[in-house]
Amino acid sequence: MRYTEDDIQIFDKRDHMGFVRSHPKMFLPHENVSCGFFLGMMTDQVVSITETPILACRFQDWWCLAATTDWIPETHLKDLPNYFQSMIACPEWAINTVRFEIVMNVFLDDVFTFTQKETTLIKGELPAAEVIAEARKCSSDWQRILLFRKSNP
Repeated sequence: MRYTEDDIQIFDKRDHMGFVRSHPKMFLPHENVSCGFFLGMMTDQVVSITETPILACRFQDWWCLAATTDWIPETHLKDLPNYFQSMIACPEWAINTVRFEIVMNVFLDDVFTFTQKETTLIKGELPAAEVIAEARKCSSDWQRILLFRKSNP
């Protein structure tokens, strides 16, 4: 397939989430928004970036990814919600890809992440205390845990 200048679309650099939302086929095969798909994509991304042991599991209707290395770059830790709203290049994962956290933020209802030092609600509702407690117990040496869900799976 050949492309011309007319095929190039310029997007508003201030609205990364709007771009992702309006181009779901670029980020979701068959516009699939199942939590299992998101867990698989994040697992692949985290392993590609960090080569760290991870644990993927489910507690009630929450899906969980725990890693022994914090995969979020230190430069983004001060403004973590913005990190989940930005298209950030991810060449470690694959050429011409972006980190998948923004896709989760756009298409999922609830996104929550925490480390040993901080907790951040990215979007939606907090998990119940027992879900967070179970997630904390899933690994003794985890550095970051991501919990997420979709209201209508």
